[in-house]
Amino acid sequence: MRRFEIDAEKLPDLPGMMLVAVDALKDLGGSATIQELDEKVIELEGVTEAEQAFTMPRDENRTRVNYYLAWARTYLKRGDALNNSKRGVWALTETGSAISDLSATQAIYDQVTQEERERARLKRLAAKKADTDRGEEIEVMAGDGFADEDDWKSALLAVLGKMTPGWVRAPGTASLARGRLHKGRGPRQVRRRWDRRSWRAAREPRVIPGLLSVQALEGQRWLQGNPRLLGSLAGPR
Repeated sequence: MRRFEIDAEKLPDLPGMMLVAVDALKDLGGSATIQELDEKVIELEGVTEAEQAFTMPRDENRTRVNYYLAWARTYLKRGDALNNSKRGVWALTETGSAISDLSATQAIYDQVTQEERERARLKRLAAKKADTDRGEEIEVMAGDGFADEDDWKSALLAVLGKMTPGWVRAPGTASLARGRLHKGRGPRQVRRRWDRRSWRAAREPRVIPGLLSVQALEGQRWLQGNPRLLGSLAGPR
């Protein structure tokens, strides 16, 4: 009875492929090159010529049987059943040598699948946290306002110096900084865009009526790379 079959579209039974790979390595003395191992698996399982002719959709030079056998080896390695200490050579471990039925490879398959699901979950949580952190605002209380223009510029520069790369925004005003170079725009185009829009508002004291909100994204990095714009906030040297 076949333990796996190769189809033009459907996924093969990976635990079955893993079991045949273990049996093939046992027949080969416990270790083999990838080519030797794949050929032995095909021989033991009786994979037909038609099955061997099926290729991957985006890589016609790679057959489906070889592609999924590579995954079978990876799962077995994750389950400590195989190792490849030598480049291109795979060998059975003590755990792998003890495998004799489908339940053992199924257990490894389930274990690795669960690990991957958990890794994906943690990755999603990390991405969500990063989005939340970027959306948090640093609020600087300005009391009743600033005595003069130099005061609010100094306060703004102090905040920018402490923030992570980000966008800078003040309530009720245009964006003070949008520190992202857009594809297809040269430095002059970007500079004109800043001079005509954002920085015109930024240079006016009314931008900070008493509370400055800074939303972290990429403004600081852009400012540091543009001393002319940074200097317009800092005032005459």
